[in-house]
Amino acid sequence: MIRYVLDTYGLAEVTYLDADLFFFDNPKILLDELKTSVMITEHRYFEKYDATATAGRYCVQFMTFKSDPASKNVLSWWQERCLEWCYARAEDGKYGDQKYLDDWTDRFDCVHVLQHVGGGVAPWNVQRYKVGKGPRVDDVAIVFYHFHNLKWFSTGAFDMGGYKLSPKAVEYIYHPYMDALDRSLALIREKCDASFRGGIQIEKAHWKNPLRRILRRVKGTYNVIQR
Repeated sequence: MIRYVLDTYGLAEVTYLDADLFFFDNPKILLDELKTSVMITEHRYFEKYDATATAGRYCVQFMTFKSDPASKNVLSWWQERCLEWCYARAEDGKYGDQKYLDDWTDRFDCVHVLQHVGGGVAPWNVQRYKVGKGPRVDDVAIVFYHFHNLKWFSTGAFDMGGYKLSPKAVEYIYHPYMDALDRSLALIREKCDASFRGGIQIEKAHWKNPLRRILRRVKGTYNVIQR
């Protein structure tokens, strides 16, 4: 898709985004870092959640490709690898389309790794930082946050996933996102489709659910809010 957009529309560059990102600030400060052809972002895992060995050092979440031969060479190599093997599992040193990025800074001389701390804050690394109002991490404004594994239920509840989150992370990062989702849903239902419920799940009943909740409470990862 990235290569198609570059080739078809004659753009100077294309940035791929995961669907579960939310921008708290203008991404221009991140894009201005790119002086070569390609930009990728690290997971920056908190030690407890380090999945580098299986999921990779880099996260396919925010990637910029310029329209030049060096960038298209990277895209062609990546496309060929994904056509050969691309599954949602760890196998033989591969993981989906993502672990292929592990050696890009060695394989290609045109790849830049994003340095701005505010790009790529996520539930697997937010524990590394002091979270403040803004939101900010270590007094740096968060540009985007990756709301990995957040679930929105038809009861109005949000499950923020199985990572340990501080009260300030919930207050300054998660609540504004949930407010934005509520506003977006109301707008879509008012302007487009009153029955729209895309992305909203119905929690499946299971006899183990109460036990799972107790276990998560014990671990400090019961991150469910009823709104």
